[in-house]
Amino acid sequence: MATTLTDSQKPFSLDPYHVSDVFGFILPAPLTELPPYYQPWMDIAQHVTELIYSHTLRSHILKMPLLNTRFLESHRELRLAHLALSVMTMGYVWQEGENDTVKVFQQPFLLCAVEVGS
Repeated sequence: MATTLTDSQKPFSLDPYHVSDVFGFILPAPLTELPPYYQPWMDIAQHVTELIYSHTLRSHILKMPLLNTRFLESHRELRLAHLALSVMTMGYVWQEGENDTVKVFQQPFLLCAVEVGS
């Protein structure tokens, strides 16, 4: 005779949250590129280390065009955009070390970061 499980007895599924029971929050096959519209983000994110060493990351971010997040269509694109903007944010704050951290961000950059992160 088959046993019927109640809702409280069914295993909890992480799928709706895009979390893997094997990899956790890490995507097993993450994207490495965003649609071409977001290339300004990717160009900076992929060169954060060099831009920090040359003390030019902040100026590159300040020149970055304001991009609309509505063209990010999938959870995977949102994850990569979030990663790129997070890396840029950390570099922006810490580019000059702990003696010259940034206390205020430019609003356009913050708007993108908040939209992608929420």
